[in-house]
Amino acid sequence: MQVINELIVNIFSWVRNNIGDTVAIISVMLVVWELRKTKLNNYLINMDLLRQEEAQVRMMMNEAKAEITKLTKELKKKPTMNREKFFQVFGDGNYNNIRKIGYFYEYLGLIVKKKSIPFAMIFSLFSFPDMFWEETKEIRRIICKEIGIDDFWINFEYMQKKYQKRRQMRKYIKKFQPGSWK
Repeated sequence: MQVINELIVNIFSWVRNNIGDTVAIISVMLVVWELRKTKLNNYLINMDLLRQEEAQVRMMMNEAKAEITKLTKELKKKPTMNREKFFQVFGDGNYNNIRKIGYFYEYLGLIVKKKSIPFAMIFSLFSFPDMFWEETKEIRRIICKEIGIDDFWINFEYMQKKYQKRRQMRKYIKKFQPGSWK
């Protein structure tokens, strides 16, 4: 951001010194306009890529159900599993769908947390995988509490809370919209 500010100041100074104040102001406005168009274009490109990735992740959801059951059983039968053993188990090819789904929503949560893409845009384009989240509840509990990996899917959880809060807010707003009183 500082580089962009310096660029705008330099352009403004050069135009002002060489051409005049009015043209300098118009030049800065054009530069800002172009930067906004570029940012919007980047949003659209990123959103298109995320939509493609989400379509693939959605197709994995059904296949992940069997993996969830298998992983839950494996984690329960080894209550003294350490971090290294967990990553060996979770990293093998038997749980690819769970990992890919988790990674996608973990990444999406990080994007929202860092404000790279506004949550409102994510909320309007992507639905949250509530069933997957609920089905992996026991896995997440074992990993966080018993194995001690506190930050497992922390950004995924951040997204879950954001979606839950937004849904509650929408229900609340709908109660007070005109025509909803009967």
